[in-house]
Amino acid sequence: MACALFRNQDDYVGVHCREILETFGDQTGYSSYTEGSPAYEIESGRTRDQDTWQIVFRINKFGEVKEIVVHKPFF
Repeated sequence: MACALFRNQDDYVGVHCREILETFGDQTGYSSYTEGSPAYEIESGRTRDQDTWQIVFRINKFGEVKEIVVHKPFF
């Protein structure tokens, strides 16, 4: 699903962040890189001593998605 979101991100550009939260539910990730943008964990490596990755919906000043990025948070 994460690959499809990233590949088809044009479908989400311009969508208000409230709709993202309604569609995908509560955030499962956190990113200081994009604080205030919905972030969802796509790979949790904490229990396996590997990297954690999340997909982040970066939001513009109007509360709309401006891009989707895959991000490695620093814990």
